[in-house]
Amino acid sequence: MDRFSTVGIVAAMEVELELLRSSLEEVRTISLASGTCYMGRIGNHTVAAVLCGIGKVSAALAVQELIDRFQPDCVINTGCAGGIAEGIKIGDIVISDQVSEWDLDSTALGLPRGYVCSLNTADIPADKALSDRIAAAVPEGMTVRTGRIVSGDQFVSRQEQRDIILGTFPDALCAEMEGAAVGHVCAQNRVPFSIIRCMSDTADHQSNVDFYDFAAGAGRTCNRILMKLLSD
Repeated sequence: MDRFSTVGIVAAMEVELELLRSSLEEVRTISLASGTCYMGRIGNHTVAAVLCGIGKVSAALAVQELIDRFQPDCVINTGCAGGIAEGIKIGDIVISDQVSEWDLDSTALGLPRGYVCSLNTADIPADKALSDRIAAAVPEGMTVRTGRIVSGDQFVSRQEQRDIILGTFPDALCAEMEGAAVGHVCAQNRVPFSIIRCMSDTADHQSNVDFYDFAAGAGRTCNRILMKLLSD
């Protein structure tokens, strides 16, 4: 993490940030338009952690404000997600190599689903060095996969949603509601980013039940990985 001395962290929900927040040293609370920022230190790193709320617009607002106000060397989005790849299980870790906005649909104009005109792609690459460092911080014995994470302003719990996602992005590992917006804004600003997700559900008809059972634990798992990353 030598080149990432100031790290921006974005989480949608309190349970996805509380353990990391409680571990910050010299912490101060800053009110932002996008939410609450907790500024402090872990190891040799300055950390600006923003609790932004659910959804792509909320995440995008938080990241742009983080970049404008604190000039982070990288941005990490942490939290839970629904696994959609074959064989992925609750508790597995997914780290991004790329992200896509699965619900961005301009196909009627002849553009691919997820296509971001300003970036000229539907495939937004995460920073490989950062993603590799996060993967190395995952505790031994946990299942970790690196690949595509997709985001949309929909909680994925129905088969028709899965069919749309996998029909366009057959390599997608999991679905959530913020990561691709984080990647979109970071790419526009040329700031390295990565997304870390712990599976809280399997994005099926049971997801509304599984989510509330497992989201808090998934958030704590991601926080422990990030604290190890920042402490090393």
